[in-house]
Amino acid sequence: RARDAGACIVVVTHDYEFVCAACDQVAVLEDGVVSDVLPVRGEALGRIRRAIGIDGGGRPPRPHTPPMIGIDGRARPL
Repeated sequence: RARDAGACIVVVTHDYEFVCAACDQVAVLEDGVVSDVLPVRGEALGRIRRAIGIDGGGRPPRPHTPPMIGIDGRARPL
C-alpha cells in the first residue's frame, strides 16, 4: 500500500528473508557509502546475499550498529 501511495519506507536490516518478502529495492552500503542499488529479484539476489554475508561473500553483519542517516549517501550516527 505504501508504494501505491507513492511513499518510500527505509529499513535497515541484514535479514535476507525479510528483504525478499517486504522490499522492492536494496541499497548496499560499503564503508558508509551507497555502493549499489539493486532490485529484489533475479540475478541481483546473489549480490544481495553476498552483501548480507550469505554465500561466503561480503562482511558478516555487526552485532549492533548505531542508527545512521545521511541524505548525501554517507552514513552518520544520529
